[in-house]
Amino acid sequence: MTVKDTSILAFIGITEDGTAKTLRARVFRAIQKHPSCTRRELAGRTGIKINSLCGRIHELIQAGVISELPARLCRHTGRMSHALVACSITGNNICKVPGRPTIKQLEARLIHMTKALNKIAGTPDAYQNQQNIAAKTIEELNIGGRA
Repeated sequence: MTVKDTSILAFIGITEDGTAKTLRARVFRAIQKHPSCTRRELAGRTGIKINSLCGRIHELIQAGVISELPARLCRHTGRMSHALVACSITGNNICKVPGRPTIKQLEARLIHMTKALNKIAGTPDAYQNQQNIAAKTIEELNIGGRA
């Protein structure tokens, strides 16, 4: 997919004149005010065109200040879509997303899994057991398809 020259010029224009920054702040405040809304629902609530909204959402996700929730049925489109939520910043500047495990919880699970793997490493079926435990842990952490 190629980007048209006019799109590149428009992006440069809104970046240089501050429009993108203002719109990003507006989108972020809307997500804080209306958590768990899909992109289309936010467009309806804010009056921001979807093509402008999606670009700013992408930038906010890349910046780590908002996150996508698991897909659900969108009230506007009737299709499955990811809702959005603002991350809360803790004292350690760690982005905490509601409903997802914290870094400390993941570390504790990893330590537990490592101990379990070390315990069974000496058994004849060690390789298969490790695969089973790893698959179960990934499923429990709900990180199968997401980074």
